[in-house]
Amino acid sequence: MEGRTPADTAFSLPEMLRELARAGLIRTGMGTADLPTLELYLRAWQSMRLLQTYTDLMADKQYGPACRFFLSDLYSPQEFSRRDADVRRAVGFLRRTLPEMMIRGLLKAIEFQDLSSALDHALLDVMTTRLRVKDSFTRTEYEKAYRMCGNYNDRERQIDLIVEAGRILQSAHRIPFTGSALALARLLARLIGWAELHDFLQRGYDASLPVRNYDFFLHTIASRETALLNRIYGVEP
Repeated sequence: MEGRTPADTAFSLPEMLRELARAGLIRTGMGTADLPTLELYLRAWQSMRLLQTYTDLMADKQYGPACRFFLSDLYSPQEFSRRDADVRRAVGFLRRTLPEMMIRGLLKAIEFQDLSSALDHALLDVMTTRLRVKDSFTRTEYEKAYRMCGNYNDRERQIDLIVEAGRILQSAHRIPFTGSALALARLLARLIGWAELHDFLQRGYDASLPVRNYDFFLHTIASRETALLNRIYGVEP
């Protein structure tokens, strides 16, 4: 099934943010005010696209929590730069308290966010300098700018990183006492000011616990995102 995009119309930003909040994809306490208007619009628009593409998985008891975690904690119209900086500073501490497999998954998630941010800024640059987009855009403008960026291989890598992070998390669940190690690290993380970072790890661990068929889950994401990428670029499957 090909990933869908919102209809060819410039949606209202408040309307999209309200819809994402109703779906639980904007976490309470995470602000959006620091993002420039067009970047915030882009993130909200792409989150709406993901919400539409994975409506079936979101409604499934097995896959819904993992989908919601991805949309709310890995890619949403919110600012994660402080948390990501905390990750880089805290790697040594985390390695003393958590299984290495979880650290690898965390770093893979941050690599995904770094790449996604770079791709977004390339897209925004094309929109503003070449298409003269202001504060909003249509699906046609989005897909035209997407093609004009000419970064098909980077987009493929973006999809691969999601699958890789999922595979690592799957392996982490097989390691005995991972959940216990997370629980023991909670108090120390709060004492040294890394409570949000610990909560992020805990949410990811808890959200992926119900997933029994990782192969189906990750294949569904990879196939839908690749189909959308190929359609926009006009590439044959």
